[in-house]
Amino acid sequence: MLVNTKASPKQDFKFSDPSDMTVISAVHNRGHGERVSNLLWSLANQTVTPQEVVIIDTSDDYEQSVSIATDCEVWGAVHIQAGRQEFNKCKSLNNGIRYARTRWVMCCDIDMMFAPDFMAVVLQRLERREKRLVLAVCGHLPQVTNGYIDMGWNELDMIVDISKLEHKYSPGAVQAASRDWFMRVRGYDEKFAGLGGMDTDSIDRAGRDEMDVNWIEFDEAQCYHQWHERSELKEKSSHLFLEDKSIVRNKKDSWGIL
Repeated sequence: MLVNTKASPKQDFKFSDPSDMTVISAVHNRGHGERVSNLLWSLANQTVTPQEVVIIDTSDDYEQSVSIATDCEVWGAVHIQAGRQEFNKCKSLNNGIRYARTRWVMCCDIDMMFAPDFMAVVLQRLERREKRLVLAVCGHLPQVTNGYIDMGWNELDMIVDISKLEHKYSPGAVQAASRDWFMRVRGYDEKFAGLGGMDTDSIDRAGRDEMDVNWIEFDEAQCYHQWHERSELKEKSSHLFLEDKSIVRNKKDSWGIL
């Protein structure tokens, strides 16, 4: 089953609902189909919901942007339409980080889905240690699930054997930490264009900043990556990783501004 009840937070952790958490995701021309609505649906159905979900949209395809805006309206998410521009995931996520006003921030891929207790487990990890970056092992859904996921968790269980999914330590699937930390290091390094490298880089920076890098294992709380063809933006600038050993990046006054 998708929900692992044994991993639910202990009763001594009391969370407000909605929680003091903002979830941020960036999208560029991925508005067709159920991808965005599945993410938003899974966040709306958490046992502890985020205070706000922010979708940063830099799509240059008008119809897709309209579709994304509609999904956000349906599920109560904030849709920030940044205008048609080249996709820079780091700058988009940074824009959301600067927008957020909650204690905690969770950045995630637009392709993600979360089992209902996932947010509560993330919050539990963060509450236990302020100086912590929380990541998650991700289950990768096969192509056969596309078009069926929005029917609900039970139907998804019937389509694919969840226990046999490929699990990966995906550095960019989920990254959660205090907003104060993201603000202090000025978010993700905007030199990384497209996709690839920036997530591993932020983990490396967190470790050098003496943050506790904490992985949620798949049997503790489940998150899922929706299948899609490999993006042409993947690894466009991943070669930059490890070239810069500084912790604080980007220009002080202009980072995260689209």
